[in-house]
Amino acid sequence: MASGRMEFYSNSIMQHTNLSFVLPNDVFGPDIRDKRHYARPTKSLILLHGLMGTDTDWLYVGVAQEMAARYNLAIFMPAAGNSFYLDRGYAGGNWASFVGEELPAYIRKTFGFCQSREDTLVGGLSMGGFGALHTALRYPEIFSRCFALSPALCLHEVAETGERRSSPMSKGMVRDVFGDPGTLLGSEKDPEFLYRSGKAAGKAMPRIYMAIGTEDGLYGVNQDFRRFLAGQGADFRYEEGPGAHTWSFWNAYIDRALAWLLQDDGQEAAAEQEPETGKKLSEMTERELFCVLTGDRDVLRQARLQEMILAYRKKHPESVGTGVVDLTAIVAEMSAEE
Repeated sequence: MASGRMEFYSNSIMQHTNLSFVLPNDVFGPDIRDKRHYARPTKSLILLHGLMGTDTDWLYVGVAQEMAARYNLAIFMPAAGNSFYLDRGYAGGNWASFVGEELPAYIRKTFGFCQSREDTLVGGLSMGGFGALHTALRYPEIFSRCFALSPALCLHEVAETGERRSSPMSKGMVRDVFGDPGTLLGSEKDPEFLYRSGKAAGKAMPRIYMAIGTEDGLYGVNQDFRRFLAGQGADFRYEEGPGAHTWSFWNAYIDRALAWLLQDDGQEAAAEQEPETGKKLSEMTERELFCVLTGDRDVLRQARLQEMILAYRKKHPESVGTGVVDLTAIVAEMSAEE
């Protein structure tokens, strides 16, 4: 498991910003709890923090590393201040463009992930839960799935009152983040508008998971959005349970969110090319060799491949202890001697 933190320059917000990340590039053995998730390429998750949070929240307080290993996810956690992940309409203040367009492109260029819509997810908690919904619905061509834990769906309150009564945000801060309250609903800052307009345009809309604690002050507005999604015929799952606006709730429900959103991994794995009965090892692709070595599909062939690796290492003692297993090279050399 690799993890780290970096700083890079963003054109959308015209400043250097921090990005934490976790990469499941060396997960093996007991750490792999469900082989389905490792029978397909690594997916990417952009994971968003809440109000007054930062990029390291999910890394140090949350369970980002555990989720990366469990679900074979490359997780990227940007710092976004108290922006609500919304564009403010001027150069240097476009946080929606940053997290929805610029960041996936930067991840693709720098890390090689976020290669396709199907492999790219977004999720978050509280303000980040709102941001995840807004981002996925504004950019459905980039994100196929999203989850929102205790999302701060406060637009109707802000539009009606110009403030957030149960929030530490002052009126001035609310105005700075959301703009003119009178223009909020029906705008590109409104997740309901984004869903309706995307659906009307015939776009493939993302699969959505929502969860809220029954003691959370945001419970009512989450019920409202749940009813909205149901009325739209959205592909979504809603869950609730005992809990407030706390990390104990979010750390429990991120696992439930990812389990539901990635439940079709078994179908994806089955669609991958698998070893054919009687096929020679020297004729297998790297994907097929991986399935043979790590799966339970063909125990006899798996044992034969392991036997071949041992024979290769006996012949090449310099390779022992290097941690490198080049299956293609091993099969090519040892098959030639059969």
